[in-house]
Amino acid sequence: MKDGNVFTRLSNISVEDAELAGKLRGKYRSLKASDALQIAVAINLGADVFLTNDLKLGSIEEIQTLILKDYLN
Repeated sequence: MKDGNVFTRLSNISVEDAELAGKLRGKYRSLKASDALQIAVAINLGADVFLTNDLKLGSIEEIQTLILKDYLN
């Protein structure tokens, strides 16, 4: 993240977040609304990566997506 914080940050959903989530859902038809909102907020907050267990989110091009299971033994 921009401020160097590697931990969770809580944020309100802004109009910009909702608009980006809508664009993401338009581009990725199988993307759930809740996933789109989480990704949009992460992008708008300047996150470097999006960590998930959902393999389907690995196709998102707008932010680097890390699949948790790829890093666990």
